[in-house]
This record gives sequence, structure tokens and C-alpha cells, in this order.
Amino acid sequence: MSSDESRQPNKPPASFGMGMSYQVAPQPSVPQPIDPDRAFEDALNMVNAARFDEALETCRKILAVQPDNDRACHMYGFLLLQQGDPDAALASLEKSAALGSTNPLMFMHLGIARATGENHLGAIEAFEKAVVREPALAPS
Repeated sequence: MSSDESRQPNKPPASFGMGMSYQVAPQPSVPQPIDPDRAFEDALNMVNAARFDEALETCRKILAVQPDNDRACHMYGFLLLQQGDPDAALASLEKSAALGSTNPLMFMHLGIARATGENHLGAIEAFEKAVVREPALAPS
């Protein structure tokens, strides 16, 4: 086999003279640090484009570097709730609330997760907090 046949596409062989060439082994990719704010915006765009699995993975990456990111905890909990995992969703949403989230939608999602887990009084409390923060969320 000639050196042209053994060459990987788009990778020229390395040559150090004397007519000899060899293929340079691909270097493993090194994970790049993420910018949590930029990643959150990306995850939000993914949710809006119904790319929920990608958004979930992006939230995992954010929480790996910033476990106390209340917005990422909220979105992660929301996505878990959408995927039918109310127990994991509840843990993430409760964490978002404990971290001081004031987002009325987080309280709505927390109420749904609590109600799914049969914590009806806790669900009512979360729904009340949501409506206090955003009266338009109240049923008409």
C-alpha cells in the first residue's frame, strides 16, 4: 500500500525528509470549559426549538461546573418533568427554589412536580408564589 492509500482524508502525512512519511495520530479532543451564561442561552434556544435532549445535556454541563446555578436547576427540572421523571424534576426544582429563584414559572413547575408527587399542600404553596409574582398566571 502506498503512502497515499494509507493517508487519512484531509490529513497530509508528516514528512521529515529522507523521503519517509508517516501519519500523525489524531489528538484526543480536550473538553473546552463552558461559559454557563452562554450555555444557558443555548439551552433556552434548544428548548424553544423543541430540542429537549440537547437542552437537558447542556443543563447537565452547566450544573457540572456551577451546581448552584438556579436558572440551570430550574430548566433541568422543567426538562425532567417533561420527560416524565417527576422525582428528579422535583429535586432540581426544589434546589432552584432554595437557591433563591424568583421566577414565577419555576414556581409553577415546582407546583406541578409537587402535585405529581402527591404533595398537594406544597403544590398549592408553589402555585401561590407563582401567582403573587405573576398575576397573569392565575386561572381566569
